Amino acid sequence: MSINKFSKLFFDLDSNNSINKKVDLLINYFVSNSALNNSWTIFLLIGKSNKRFISGKLLREYYSKSYKLPMWLIDTCYQKVGDSAEVISLLLSNKIISKKSKDISLDDLIKNKLPELQKINEEEKVAKIKEYWEMIPKEDLLVFNKILTGTFRIGVSRGIVKKSLSKLANIDESIIEHRLMGKFVPSAKTYNFIVSGELDQVELGYKPYPFQLANTLDIPLENLSVNKYQFEWKYDGIRGQIIKRSKNISIWTRGEELVNNSFPELVNLISLINEDFVIDGEILIWDSTKDYPGEFGLLQKRLRRKSPSKKIQKDLPISFIIYDLLELNGNDIRKNILSERRDKLEKLYLNWKNKTSDPYFYKLRLTNLLKVFNWDDIENKKKDSRNFNTEGLVIKNKNSSYLPGRKKGNWWKYKVDPMQLDAVLIYAKAGSGKRADLYTDYSFALWKDKELTKFASAYSGLNNEEIKELDKWIRKNTTEKFGPVRSVKPFLVFEISFENIQLSTRHKSGVAVRFPRISKWRRDKNIYDADSIENAYKLMKK
Repeated sequence: MSINKFSKLFFDLDSNNSINKKVDLLINYFVSNSALNNSWTIFLLIGKSNKRFISGKLLREYYSKSYKLPMWLIDTCYQKVGDSAEVISLLLSNKIISKKSKDISLDDLIKNKLPELQKINEEEKVAKIKEYWEMIPKEDLLVFNKILTGTFRIGVSRGIVKKSLSKLANIDESIIEHRLMGKFVPSAKTYNFIVSGELDQVELGYKPYPFQLANTLDIPLENLSVNKYQFEWKYDGIRGQIIKRSKNISIWTRGEELVNNSFPELVNLISLINEDFVIDGEILIWDSTKDYPGEFGLLQKRLRRKSPSKKIQKDLPISFIIYDLLELNGNDIRKNILSERRDKLEKLYLNWKNKTSDPYFYKLRLTNLLKVFNWDDIENKKKDSRNFNTEGLVIKNKNSSYLPGRKKGNWWKYKVDPMQLDAVLIYAKAGSGKRADLYTDYSFALWKDKELTKFASAYSGLNNEEIKELDKWIRKNTTEKFGPVRSVKPFLVFEISFENIQLSTRHKSGVAVRFPRISKWRRDKNIYDADSIENAYKLMKK
């Protein structure tokens, strides 16, 4: 596939804001290109495992070495542009190219030429990339640099690509979405499968279904009828699907990562079950002594291990909490209403439990439906959720089908109020993209033994006016610079919200928080009103 053709598509898509126009551009492009070309286009646009051959920082360093331009000048340009691929392409646009321009096929570039960079030394790598810069037409250099750094953000969502393919092939979007799930290997065969009108369940192999997601509850509880919904704990783990088809077992995360190797005990357990099925649920560390889930940080330790030892499996025991049954013995039952799917799931699970003699069957658990009779019960359950190490509740319409994405009115998450601590701003770092010239990434500290100790970083929660105001203050009150980071006078206090807090040996403060964000600029407080590490420990005890 010509990099020049893809580059033209890239700029056409980037210069249009209309979704319908983008869909038409993609359809016209797919019609006029080969199946292999189209497969590579899909691969790049939806970000399927886009490999980063070199980092943005190295790209800037290689340009500096190639054209003898000081790094401070390149970094100054980068701060204004906010994207390494773009800033280097802009700098290259003024170069006089001595060699004859040459187009390259994307297939050859990504499969053959760029992987060769991993096999040569640094000096050879700089020379090779300079050779490409001087060979590739100027108008294609931005795309080339973005492929090098693995960064494609051009306002084309997965949904737009899915809509284009659906309209082109005259196939329902849900089918296209399913076919795009899992590992994507660019090839003519892959593209032909995606747009094929023949719906064959076997073809899908071990692919997961698109996940149904919950919206945040945004209507008064009293507007809902309790009897029409089922209520479950909202666990803080990794959402996943376990698929067993024709003796092939696969465990997929919602991020479309195949994690069989990380959880071999689950694979072994599923292999003992006779039926074929697809189940939706949550992977969790499970504390059997207390019979409730462990902290999310413990689960991350399991994910980082591709071949966990028996000791790790024992010390960090996992369970899969089953939420839903999506497929049974080759039959897709997602269109069945939730109450029917739940009934099938309960009978199936009981059958598995009775027939499976494995002592570790408890690692496969069926989520409990909470007994509630009125909305006061719901409020009490939500308030009690942290005692069960959960984040709140999920409210599901009993008459809903299983549909991809967030469908209004089907599932809601009703989360417990976040934990909060007042902290002092101590560091700031410039953002990226459109905010590259503003300080938008912040670090905060709590008091510990009369000293301020960093405990969390956050970059969301302030509005545009507050960001600009804070940026001016940071520039006037910088005490030291450490590369892109500025140390600032300890003067401003912010309320930091987060979902969970736990002990951590990796952090100087001794604690780690989950999903920290700024919830309020506490202009009414001075730094001595900020919280201490001791207060953080008290939150953990609660």
